[in-house]
Amino acid sequence: MRLKYNFAQVATLEFSEIWVNSKSPSEEKLDDLACTHTLGFRHYSCSFEQSTAMDEPPAQVTELDQIKYKMNAVTDESLDATRRMMAMCEEAKEAGISTLVMLDDQGEQLDRINEGMDQINEDMKDAEKNLDDLNKCCGLCVLPWNKRKGKSDFAKQLKDEDGFGGGDGPRIIVDQNGMGPTGGYITRITNDAREDEMDQNMQEVAGMIGNLRNMAIDMGSEITQQNTQVERIHLKAKANADRIKKANEQASKLLK
Repeated sequence: MRLKYNFAQVATLEFSEIWVNSKSPSEEKLDDLACTHTLGFRHYSCSFEQSTAMDEPPAQVTELDQIKYKMNAVTDESLDATRRMMAMCEEAKEAGISTLVMLDDQGEQLDRINEGMDQINEDMKDAEKNLDDLNKCCGLCVLPWNKRKGKSDFAKQLKDEDGFGGGDGPRIIVDQNGMGPTGGYITRITNDAREDEMDQNMQEVAGMIGNLRNMAIDMGSEITQQNTQVERIHLKAKANADRIKKANEQASKLLK
């Protein structure tokens, strides 16, 4: 440890510096070394300051050191990039799962609406049969060209619906085994723990991307199926509306 000895002439503010050897500050407090002196008509002040490594001239940085510094900086940036990739893939996965759940709920609602259309169809069969019986009781006959057409349209929709939608199996299946090749995603330079983590992160990202692809395929299939189901529900609703309208007209004639 070196101590810098500041020798200041108080009256004339003239300074000089003398380097001396001293004991470690742990053995002797530097503040106790401060003192003042009087020489004739002049007053002097003495003090000691600790000289640290920062006061030393910096060591010369070689070109190899600069290369190592840049290499470590790039490695750290690459590691942070792989961590961000994992975070983004995780967010996309959560969003995909939420979307699949919403699509599944929507599909169940469409199934209930479709069942409601079928129930209306069955109720209309009973209503039309009762109206036909009333017509016979009143001495009226149903002409062949006045037979209802809504029933055949509805039957056509039921026939087209065979094998469509809703079984007992799961509506949406997400493959959880979309892992890519293991290891070898990066070119090793430093061959340290950071590169091990980068390679592992890239492996997990590859698996996540595979799962996201499977989710996207399931979403596309589910949306296509639901669009077809919505169209069929629309046709069933239209057929039921036509039958209800004709049944109301027939009932009005009976009441006259």
